[in-house]
Amino acid sequence: MTIAPGYTKKAARSHEKIKEKLSLVYKNASRLLNLINQLLEFRKIDYETSELKPEYLNITSVLRSHYEAFRLSADKKKIHYEFSTEQDEFMVWFDPDKMEKIMYNLLSNAFKYTPDNGKIIVELENGNIDSYVIKIKDSGKGIDLKNRDKIFNRFNNIDGHNDLNQSSGIGLSFTKLLVEMHGGNISVDSSPGTGACFTINRPITLKNPLLPVNVPQIPDNFNSEIYNTGQNGDIIADENSLKEAKILIVEDNEELRIFLQEELSAFYDIMVAKDGQEGIEMTIRELPDLIISDIMMPLENGYELCRRIKMEWQTNNIPVILLTAKSDEQSMFQGIEFGADAYMSKPFNMLHLTKQINNLIVNRKLLMAKFRKEGSNYLGKELNQGDREFINQVNTIIEENLSNNSFNVEVLAEKMNMSRSLLYKKVYDITKISIGELIRVTRLKKAAGLIRENRYNISEVAYMVGFYERPAFTRSFNKFFGMNPKQYHTECLKNE
Repeated sequence: MTIAPGYTKKAARSHEKIKEKLSLVYKNASRLLNLINQLLEFRKIDYETSELKPEYLNITSVLRSHYEAFRLSADKKKIHYEFSTEQDEFMVWFDPDKMEKIMYNLLSNAFKYTPDNGKIIVELENGNIDSYVIKIKDSGKGIDLKNRDKIFNRFNNIDGHNDLNQSSGIGLSFTKLLVEMHGGNISVDSSPGTGACFTINRPITLKNPLLPVNVPQIPDNFNSEIYNTGQNGDIIADENSLKEAKILIVEDNEELRIFLQEELSAFYDIMVAKDGQEGIEMTIRELPDLIISDIMMPLENGYELCRRIKMEWQTNNIPVILLTAKSDEQSMFQGIEFGADAYMSKPFNMLHLTKQINNLIVNRKLLMAKFRKEGSNYLGKELNQGDREFINQVNTIIEENLSNNSFNVEVLAEKMNMSRSLLYKKVYDITKISIGELIRVTRLKKAAGLIRENRYNISEVAYMVGFYERPAFTRSFNKFFGMNPKQYHTECLKNE
């Protein structure tokens, strides 16, 4: 469901003659994607919970923005489209993400069944002293009395027409669930030929609105577009996209691997691996700027790949984005526990993925540029005495073990008499870089100092700072200093 809409929309931009047909295919593929998301969610509801995330917002402006999102649809069908409210500012507690899904489902339903030149009205009004009411009225064909009690039942299709507007039977049930999550209720008033009026009655406040509420989880990517496009219909990557950045894609599904390679090769230098073991080997050999990895793979899964990369000082600075069909919080926490920098659920948004890639790479380069410029002064300009002593102890142990190629985070944690997780958190809180990155940078800065002394050849310097293979040393040095060791040595001689 990531590949089909992606290729279809891309083909539609490239072939004007079949654009209309491909647009229809894309529309139905997107509809199928939304349907699958909801079906998967209903399956999860029986087993898992998540948190309602209420915010204190102006419900009027939020509803107006959702109303405006359907303006083009109203103009195309020449529908009389209104938004009515009693006050421009109405501050209440609600989850804005869930409200978006409620409004999308109800407005989509209204536009689906309202004929051209019809009428759709969105109303927001005060209920009683502690509630408010949202109404969505349409002039569609209406609903039989015998079906009104069934309309919110899961998988109940009351449409009865075998056309493109046929109901999947879950949209209104899904909406009812979202409304009830907020402590509200939804009802419908309708009869054949008179249209329908869906009414949501919601309390103004939630119980303990600042505290998490255990409720069934709703998919975050509901109705998400596969791509955002520019004026020419092309995918927009962040304008700071770095063409020279080397990205490793680790994915066992051949079609998805090819799709990602084709889509991202316009912005980055792409390498691919078909399983976790090959991905680990390529990472050690090529030292990519970023890794995109599936989780469920043969030989080594994505979690193990991430764990092994983050454990070794030579590779733990490389950002890792995990892709998975598992969207539950437990899987996400597991990915974060293994050191993943980002986590995206399939099907994913390609624009979101490119922006995530750019952010991780650019932020890493900015951090390293600051470290190169300020050196040890960067590590705690305003540290208290305790933190300064802690970092000095860490630096001392690292410097004592620079020539030890097997020295890594695990060894450092043992010497500090701390757990790996606690050491990682403590070092990151103080320095804003990971332990492994601190080890790697310390080695490279020591190597630069030895080169400036002009007493050792490059191979000797590499060995003295824990690089037992010169090619790996050259690649790491070049990435950090922007030149290889030999060029750095030449520049040092010029400046003497």
